[in-house]
Amino acid sequence: MAMRKSTLCHVFAGAAAVLMAGWAVAQTPQGSPGAQTATGQGERGVAAAAGDGAALMQEGDKAAAANDYQTALAKYSAAAQADPKSYEAALNAGDSAYSLKDAKGAASWFERAISIDPDRETAYRFWGDALLRVGGDPAGAKQKFIDAVVAEPYSENAWKGLRQWAAMEDAAIAAPKIERPAAPVVDDKNPKSVNIQLDFGGTDERRHPGASAWMMYSLIRGGYHGDAFHKDHPNEAEYRHSLKEEDAALSMVAATAAQTVQEKKISRDRLDESLRNLLNVNDAGMLDCWILINGADAGIERDYPAYRAEHRSLLHDYLDLFVVHGGTN
Repeated sequence: MAMRKSTLCHVFAGAAAVLMAGWAVAQTPQGSPGAQTATGQGERGVAAAAGDGAALMQEGDKAAAANDYQTALAKYSAAAQADPKSYEAALNAGDSAYSLKDAKGAASWFERAISIDPDRETAYRFWGDALLRVGGDPAGAKQKFIDAVVAEPYSENAWKGLRQWAAMEDAAIAAPKIERPAAPVVDDKNPKSVNIQLDFGGTDERRHPGASAWMMYSLIRGGYHGDAFHKDHPNEAEYRHSLKEEDAALSMVAATAAQTVQEKKISRDRLDESLRNLLNVNDAGMLDCWILINGADAGIERDYPAYRAEHRSLLHDYLDLFVVHGGTN
C-alpha cells in the first residue's frame, strides 16, 4: 500500500473518541452552561459527532487499505468535519491527497493538522514528503522536515524525513561536535558533596591552547548540586541536570576561551574542534539550541517544551545553519 499510516491505530482512536465523549458529557455539572439532561440534544449531538467521526475514520482506513484514495479522502474529510479537533482525520486526509498526487490539497490538510497540534512531528514530515516527491519543491521540503525535528527532536521518526531529503539532495546531517568533560558525581558516602573530575592533561595550555577553559565546565556544574539548582527551579524538590545548568557551564567555558584567545592573541584555528564549535554556536546566540537538540539528557529534555514555545524560529534556524549542510536552499 503506497499510503503511509500515522503512528496511531485509527480504529482504536475512534473507539476511544466515543468513550471520551461520553465521559465528558457525564462529567458536565448540571446547571453549567450547555448542560442538559441525559436525553438532551447537546449530549446526543456530542456523542453522535464523535461516533460519526470514528465510523468515518474506519471507513477511510478500509478505503486506504484498498488503495482507493479518492474514497479515503472523502471519508477522512467528512471525519474532520465531524470532529474539527481530530489531528488524525486531517493528517490522513492530507496523506490521501498526497497519494492522489495533489500536493496543494495535501498541504492544506497538513497545515490544518499542525494548527490542531503544532508539537507533533508527523504532519510536518508528511508535508515535506508531499513537497519533495509530488510538489517538486526540495527547498520547501527541507523546511518542513526541519520543522518536524523542532516539534519532536527526541523522536527518531522526526529525523527520518530530513535524512531522506539529505540522501536525495547530496546533503549531510551533522551537529557541531562539542565534547564535554565528565559530569560531577555525587559522593556515595556524603550525598551533599560531589566529586569533580578534572583532566589536567587535556587542559594543558602548552599542548592544547585555550583548553584550560574546560575546567570551568566541571566547576560550574558542581555548584548546581547545591543551592544553584533550587534557586533556578524553586518548585522542584529533587536535583536534575537542567538547561540552565548546562547553559551556565558552557557559557563560562566560551567566555573563558574567548578571553584567552584575545589576551594571548591565539588564532581560533589553534583551538580544539570542540572549543571552536562552542564559540561559533555561542557567538550565533544558539548555544541553548545546541544543548537542547544535540546535547540533552533526560533532565534537560524536560526543559524543551517551554523553550520551544518561546523560541521555535530560533530552533529552526539553528538546525538550518549548523546541522543541515548542503543540498537545495
